[in-house]
Amino acid sequence: MEIYDHYGNNQTAANSAIFSDSREVGPSAYNEFITLYSEDQNTAGSYLFYYRVLLMNYSDNYVDSTASFRITIMNPCGNMVSLEYDPLEDQEYTIT
Repeated sequence: MEIYDHYGNNQTAANSAIFSDSREVGPSAYNEFITLYSEDQNTAGSYLFYYRVLLMNYSDNYVDSTASFRITIMNPCGNMVSLEYDPLEDQEYTIT
């Protein structure tokens, strides 16, 4: 199976800075399509994908999906906030 972005008639691979698409072969192989961790707020958005299913030994024999699936990346924290604090000073206390 292949997963791709679909804009108009263009089929492009998913953005590798945001998504990981691993298609391995073998007895201990795993297939995964995951969203990568990022602190870049510009990656927030909605991404539309389609997929193509094909036979390994007959790659010319394939079917493209007619329906898409969507992954939405949200930034629940909004803009990052840096906390400022006053430097600590030497202080003396008398306990009686």
